[in-house]
Amino acid sequence: MAIFWNSSGKAYELEDTPLSAGGEGNIFVVRSEPNRAAKIYHAVNAALEKKITLMTKRPPSSSITNQLAWPLDVLRDQSGQFRGFVMRRLNVTNELQELYKYPPMEFEGVTLGHKLVIAENICSVISGVHRAGYVFGDFNPMNIGVNLNDGTVAFFDTDTYHIRDPYSNETYRCNVAYPGYAAPELIAACKRYKRANPSEKDVYAKMPLPTFTEQTDNFALAIHIFKLLMNGYSPYNGIDSNLTVSQASPGIGDAAVERDNYCFKPGLKPQSAATPPLETLPKAIQDLFTRAFVGGRTSPGLRPSADEWRAALEQYENALTQCPVNANHQYYKLNNTCPWCEARRRYEYEMSLVTGTSNVAGGGFSNTISVPPAAGSSNYTAPSAAAGSYSGAVQPLTVWQKPEVFWTITLILSAVVAGLCMFIGGYTIFGSTGLGNDLMNGIGAFFDTAAPYLMFAGGLCGTIFYNVKFASRNKNRYTAQNYALAVLSGIGAVLATVVATFVLAFLVYIFIVVLIVGIIIGALSGG
Repeated sequence: MAIFWNSSGKAYELEDTPLSAGGEGNIFVVRSEPNRAAKIYHAVNAALEKKITLMTKRPPSSSITNQLAWPLDVLRDQSGQFRGFVMRRLNVTNELQELYKYPPMEFEGVTLGHKLVIAENICSVISGVHRAGYVFGDFNPMNIGVNLNDGTVAFFDTDTYHIRDPYSNETYRCNVAYPGYAAPELIAACKRYKRANPSEKDVYAKMPLPTFTEQTDNFALAIHIFKLLMNGYSPYNGIDSNLTVSQASPGIGDAAVERDNYCFKPGLKPQSAATPPLETLPKAIQDLFTRAFVGGRTSPGLRPSADEWRAALEQYENALTQCPVNANHQYYKLNNTCPWCEARRRYEYEMSLVTGTSNVAGGGFSNTISVPPAAGSSNYTAPSAAAGSYSGAVQPLTVWQKPEVFWTITLILSAVVAGLCMFIGGYTIFGSTGLGNDLMNGIGAFFDTAAPYLMFAGGLCGTIFYNVKFASRNKNRYTAQNYALAVLSGIGAVLATVVATFVLAFLVYIFIVVLIVGIIIGALSGG
């Protein structure tokens, strides 16, 4: 049993057996606080101590810290020597990279809707960390966990982040980048430094600053989002569009990025037949990928931020429809066919050419629905981004929150209410003995006939105006209040139409009277 203390003298008693072991240190559960864990380093130095201390004093927004293994307290041994830190113990079921496998096999039940929520969560965390003034640096998918029961994510190894102290201007570097996630300008800078310093091994630790930036983070973020949306394949799996798979290779890791083998760049095509066409995505998502991998290659500032991605991903989630063939498939509703079924057929055909069989060897696909705990769950949540970018918890859409359901129900209810007003109120107020006939005879008859229909149209217009102008502010996640206000807006519009009709009838009456008086005066004056 090991005991460590924070600067205030609070003791943390750790379990004897580490939860996990790594090259830098071991992770232990805090015995008295099982929802906390402690990282105890094998070796420490003054720079590491200052970095961890800074992180404890300047954490990101509390809205995302439940998905970050962020240092909460500095730990010291009995002699006062810095040894590690306490962090939140995060609950995960899998590593993010496991969702990048194709065929999905045991993860076939993780739908596109689930992946979109996971991607939104990743964006929320990145946005919050950036707003706090930090840079991730290394986007190793093995350092990102997911909980398939609720769609939350967990970012580990936060002590490796690239951090600049705003008080001392000292930079605590991230010293590694997982192959395939390093931005092209970072790869080029590393190669230049390596050519000038061939004996140097710790390139990221020694090369001139700046190294990692928010723009390099945005590049790696786009890689992860692409993999989540495109069957787990890298955007840099492109080969010459005139060559076959057996004739060309995009390269792996940083080599593919350096060669600029973005698979949807003109002249290239995805190496894997299981990569869906770019056109199967919403136009907004297509444009963000183009900015990230085409325009952003030479102008890193063009790469979409985490907030931009999240807004587009949320819209995509709202626009999903269910595949009629495979219950695990959801896709963008403007597609005529399911792109995942098409990708599966292309993949099986491609594999049949390799294996000489008509099906995927090893049973990569299952005709039965293999659903992990998350797939049938309504517990998926995407927490709000930090610093007010998003307010409130964002949950996957229920039936009543879906835009098409909201619009259909509110318009039907509005039509019913407006119809009742039309038949009960309209014909009573503007009937044959109504004000219109009394005032204007023939002109009044026109209002008597038209007014009830104007009331009906006004009710519908009131509901439509509310839905477009106000309800959409909920980012299409409609509430019971939105339903009620949509119908009340229709009723209000009906009443406004009645008032407007009376006013219009009165103005027409005044106009006719003035016209007749004018004609009489003109006639009497000899005009």
